[in-house]
Amino acid sequence: MTFVELVKWLATSAALGVVSTFVMQALKALFPAIRDQSAKIISVVVAALVSVGATLALPFLPQVPAWVEQFWPTLVWLASQLWYELIKPKQ
Repeated sequence: MTFVELVKWLATSAALGVVSTFVMQALKALFPAIRDQSAKIISVVVAALVSVGATLALPFLPQVPAWVEQFWPTLVWLASQLWYELIKPKQ
């Protein structure tokens, strides 16, 4: 998935649930004492903001610099490594 495809997907309604779930898991991992209700509200608000931001960015996607697409795989790899470190089981 390219950067442009990701932004287009984030602008869809299907992305809301996925982003919300990721944010919820990150909040619970970073702040274990957070209440579930607070984490739900924060995750829904963040998902909505991501969706609005992606929708607002759609007209600018044809102007994305080539270096963004060039370094995109590296950024995805880095994000996946950080995500794993965040949610891996504690020992």
